[in-house]
Amino acid sequence: MLFNNVVIIALMAVSAIATPMPDPKRGGRGSKGLGDGGFGGDSGDSSKLFKLKLGGPKKKKNKNDAGYHCVNSSGRFTIKQVWALKAMATGGTEPGLSSYPHQFFGMQGDGGSAGTQLKFIGADSRCNQKNPELLEFPVAKNGKLINKNTPGGAKTPVRVVYLKSDPKVLCGVMTHIVENKLTGRGAGDYRVCDISVK
Repeated sequence: MLFNNVVIIALMAVSAIATPMPDPKRGGRGSKGLGDGGFGGDSGDSSKLFKLKLGGPKKKKNKNDAGYHCVNSSGRFTIKQVWALKAMATGGTEPGLSSYPHQFFGMQGDGGSAGTQLKFIGADSRCNQKNPELLEFPVAKNGKLINKNTPGGAKTPVRVVYLKSDPKVLCGVMTHIVENKLTGRGAGDYRVCDISVK
C-alpha cells in the first residue's frame, strides 16, 4: 500500500514538472523547452523534458584518422594512412642505397616469395592478383620517413605495399610477425595489417 502511494506521488510530481507553466512575459504561453533553458515544450509537449544531448561535438572525419592496425611479436600498433602514403611517395619505383623499394611477390613467407598469397582487403584488385607487380618500402612505427639512400636496411618490421604502376597505388601495410625489440628489425613471415577508416 505504501509503495502504491509513493508511485502515485512520484507520477504526480513528474506530471507537475512536465506541465508547462504560464509565462506572463510570453502572453500566458508555456515555459521554454529544455534546449532553451526551461522545462517542457512551448506547446505543452513534455517529451522534451528528458531529451539531453550527450557528448561533445562530432569529430570531423579526416583521412589522417584512417589507419592500418598491425600485430606482431612486440604487440599491437597502428600505422596512419597518411604515413603509408608518404612512405610510398618516398619509396618511388627505383631502389636506393638501402635496396628499397624492392619487389614483393605477394606471399607471406620467405621474403614474400613463398607460402600463402596475402590479401589486401579493400585494395585495388590488381594488388591481389596472382604474381602481382608489387613493391615494398619500409615505414616506421612512429611515422618517421625512412631514407631510401641510407645503407643497412630498415630498422622497422613494417612495410607499405604498392603497385609498381604510374601512378603508384597503395595496396596496404604489412608487418613481419617477429620484431627484434633491440634493433626494431623484422623477421619471419608477413602479416597484413587491417585497415580502418574512421
